[in-house]
Amino acid sequence: MLFTRGLYDLALSEYQSFIKQYPEDTLIEKARFGIAESYFFKEENEQALSAYQEYMTAFPQSSTIPVAQLRLGQIYFALHQYPQALEALQKVQSTDLPKNLHQTLLFNLGRTQLQLMQMDQAIQHLEKAAQDTQSSEHTSVSYLLLGNAFLEKKQTDQALGAYQSAQEHASNDEEKAWVKYKMGETQFLKELYPEAITTFNEFITQYPDHRLKREAV
Repeated sequence: MLFTRGLYDLALSEYQSFIKQYPEDTLIEKARFGIAESYFFKEENEQALSAYQEYMTAFPQSSTIPVAQLRLGQIYFALHQYPQALEALQKVQSTDLPKNLHQTLLFNLGRTQLQLMQMDQAIQHLEKAAQDTQSSEHTSVSYLLLGNAFLEKKQTDQALGAYQSAQEHASNDEEKAWVKYKMGETQFLKELYPEAITTFNEFITQYPDHRLKREAV
């Protein structure tokens, strides 16, 4: 399928054409959901938001309603509308989600609560997301944000432990850079100055063009 191959523009066009040609077909529900998903993965948030809302109104008993509700929360987060994101995410029935999206729900709950400075709740959800065994998509960033939440609570030992776990799971240079920087920052706050110097020097050497280099220097 075009959608599963990541060809979202073509998939969107196909779904829209199908609806126009076969408005009474039994596959209309899937086509409407496909349109919303295509907009979502194209990061066209306003169109995706409208498409999911229309879909949920038209097919309130659909088995994919929990996924659509999750997407609403993700979109509101991307739009920096954090109270609306949390409200949407808290309506998701996790037991009805596909298992590979359980971590996505926990991760988004945690990062939204972090933005809203609800640290205890954020820590609870981010810990569960980081330890989820059904998916690893958000594991490293869950640990990174968990460290940030601990740091906000001035729990530097726990923060450093979370950053070390994030380092073990980081899968790309951007994640690795942020983890390295936050580890150095935490070591500095713990007055582990030799360790902080070593970590910041490693950061500068490994990521000389990163936007955080000036702070590390």
